[in-house]
Amino acid sequence: GELANVYRIHQLVNIFVNMHKLQRHHPSVTTSVFLAGLTDVCRVINQCCALSVNENIQQFMVGFADFLPVEVRCKIDAENRAPAKQITSFEVEENEGVEKVLADLGKPSLPWEAEESSV
Repeated sequence: GELANVYRIHQLVNIFVNMHKLQRHHPSVTTSVFLAGLTDVCRVINQCCALSVNENIQQFMVGFADFLPVEVRCKIDAENRAPAKQITSFEVEENEGVEKVLADLGKPSLPWEAEESSV
């Protein structure tokens, strides 16, 4: 399975957006229960975003390991005895771990922004 599935938060974002729409259409919806729910959704979204950052760091470290000298890499991964890759744009772009990080960083900064807005 893909680890990124753990960090998909579109359902939470939909709840967040719909709660704001409800409040926009009905400004009197300011009960303590509603505000507590909105606060909880924000906390969960914040935690998921933090976990997503941790996943990016882990992916980067896995990808970066291919560029380490064998004597350093064997301390991390004793089985990986392949020669270190050259740090060139081609090798970096072909590296799956780095590619995943770059793809994730290319997404919009806010999880509820449309995919079309990414550069």
